[in-house]
Amino acid sequence: MPSYEVTVTVIVEHDGKPIVYSRSYLPQYMYMPVASINIDQMRPANYVPEIFEQQMNRIRNIRSWVNRTLQSNGCGTKNLFGDPKVTWTNLIDGDANTKWNPVVKDKYHSLNDIHIRRSYWDQSQSGYYSDKRCFFAEFKTNYPVTPCSYTLITASNNASNPSGRPRTWVLLGKKKASDPWTMLDAEETAGALGIPKGNALPKGNLIEKEYFFNGTQPDGFQYFRFEVIDTWNDDDDAHMQLGEFRFNYNLPW
Repeated sequence: MPSYEVTVTVIVEHDGKPIVYSRSYLPQYMYMPVASINIDQMRPANYVPEIFEQQMNRIRNIRSWVNRTLQSNGCGTKNLFGDPKVTWTNLIDGDANTKWNPVVKDKYHSLNDIHIRRSYWDQSQSGYYSDKRCFFAEFKTNYPVTPCSYTLITASNNASNPSGRPRTWVLLGKKKASDPWTMLDAEETAGALGIPKGNALPKGNLIEKEYFFNGTQPDGFQYFRFEVIDTWNDDDDAHMQLGEFRFNYNLPW
């Protein structure tokens, strides 16, 4: 995580020699909501506009990064039959070269909620995906966010095992931990006779594909649950693999 510290450096010349003045401090604006930071209104009269704008833009960038960083909510499909190093937290670690890579048999297990064996959406909607097991990953942000879409990135070896990419999945969200889950998006990527549709994940390695919310538009949501219902090969020893999940935003920072 980057430092909250803001450093201002001034170089002046005295008798032909440069003198460097540097000061690091924590401005009072650091803990303000990003949307409330207005450079023109906040700049004191004695601040050089260019320097003040650079400081405030850095503060906004740091605040936005901290607000939107996805972190594990401590709950996800545990790799009991697969490699424990490729668990669900790899999905949001910021590195598409790592991957979430359980096997189909892992669908029957979760880490903290061993009783959650079926898709949450199946349980809450009385058969939306009738009697379907799922892989799932729960994550959250530090502050409520309003993404406009999300991106999935295929695994680094997806081309050699394209049947392991997700085929059917849902994305759920909620504003508070105690709230019920709300469906944000549901994707069925197989058409008639199992032919991939236009929304199917590509077969290549590390390919990004953007998806928009066809359910509720998340507005100020903080908790999320991503469920993979099916891959293109549901044999018990088959692997599901996905490189990365991230949200996208329309805001300038």
